[in-house]
Amino acid sequence: MPTQLIKLALVDTSAITDGGDPSTADIETFSIFQEGAQDASRQVFSIEPNVVTLEGGIEFVESKTYAIDVAGLFNQSTRTKLKNWSKNRTPLYVNGYGLDGHVLYGYGAITSVVGTGTNMSFRFRMQNDAKGGYDAATSLHSSGLSYSDNGFSIYKWEQNPSSASLNPKMFGTSNPPIELDRTLSVIASDPESLTGTPTRGWSSGWRVQCAAGDTFFNYSRMWFPFSGVTVHFTIDTTVSTGGSPTDSLISIRPKDEDDVTLANFNNEFTSGTQQTISGELPANTQTILFTLRTGEDTTIVWNNPTWSIGSAKPYTEFYT
Repeated sequence: MPTQLIKLALVDTSAITDGGDPSTADIETFSIFQEGAQDASRQVFSIEPNVVTLEGGIEFVESKTYAIDVAGLFNQSTRTKLKNWSKNRTPLYVNGYGLDGHVLYGYGAITSVVGTGTNMSFRFRMQNDAKGGYDAATSLHSSGLSYSDNGFSIYKWEQNPSSASLNPKMFGTSNPPIELDRTLSVIASDPESLTGTPTRGWSSGWRVQCAAGDTFFNYSRMWFPFSGVTVHFTIDTTVSTGGSPTDSLISIRPKDEDDVTLANFNNEFTSGTQQTISGELPANTQTILFTLRTGEDTTIVWNNPTWSIGSAKPYTEFYT
């Protein structure tokens, strides 16, 4: 059953080198259809089974087609860009959100583009075929896309690829990962840095232990070039402190195209079992930096990270 998307963005990062300038990203955004308005569009996300019929009429689902279809009235510049992305099979980030409050996130290429002569009417599709579930080698969903209440569900929590560091794939420790297909970040600046010699590893979750003089930071940065949307970041925690604990924070930091922090929504950790922070994305937001800081004399075990829109929602993964 197709689901209508309110907003959709395609992000071309091919001009950005490691440590480079995020302002060189080429971004096209699409808004829900308004009859007769140039550059308005209608976009839907769908998942359809690919059924194979065996001898005796037995049917089974061999794979699924994950697709985003967009139709609209676009100016010549936008149509030319879309045609070139399609022709060159340019890898694009795709992100957005639907009428049902789900977050769309993924990576792929436009697989078909249809235009009608000089008419502004235009259609394109992004399609990935996969069996569903998560890839054990990368921790990413096999389709390269996720559409769920949890914007992090493109990754499998507690799945640590053997080629990666000890850190969860979705949370780096320096230059937060922005690329789905590689571990290096394309963003040069770090919001904060590690101090001392904290210990970390997997033990009933992602466990970080900081002694006196230690601090440790985990980040996840994701493309989301939309404003006016309320974003919630929630994570389950077990927090224990020593004699002189210092700030342990959960935060949401919207960034603009120049990697400038537009707002810093943050809460200090409590002794409770869940931490959460919320904030409305300001104008000119391009990426969101989700930050977890473990302060001095504190041990924290993280589990079930979730970022959602509209309201704080329970942890979920994308097993469709």
